[in-house]
Amino acid sequence: MKPGDIFDESRLAKPSDWDVLNQDDDMAFKEFEERMKSEFEGERSRASVQKQLAGSSCAGADKFFRAGQQVFIGQLRARADLNGKYGHVISYDAAKGRYAIELESASGPSAAAERILLKPINLSIVGTT
Repeated sequence: MKPGDIFDESRLAKPSDWDVLNQDDDMAFKEFEERMKSEFEGERSRASVQKQLAGSSCAGADKFFRAGQQVFIGQLRARADLNGKYGHVISYDAAKGRYAIELESASGPSAAAERILLKPINLSIVGTT
């Protein structure tokens, strides 16, 4: 309002209108609260399943490997020299979303085997040991 303007009382919410306004606000809040509860419960159940999987086996985002399984390595870009090689699953690092793999050594069991972390997409199951 500018100085000198006439105050228009009709534009104000009257106490009799407050109940209607509060009902609309209450409904919107209840809808929001229900949506948040359902999203929270969904996230909690997903987290619980992921925790169980990570604790009980080597669980990846879209594949599951057990410790000791022989795997075939492929589709690597940064370490293309490892494509076509074999290794064994050691463990799963849930924080990084990668499997610890011990590469099979071509020079025999006496040589120190290299350990690397790989995404599930770069691994295929060959067999079990």
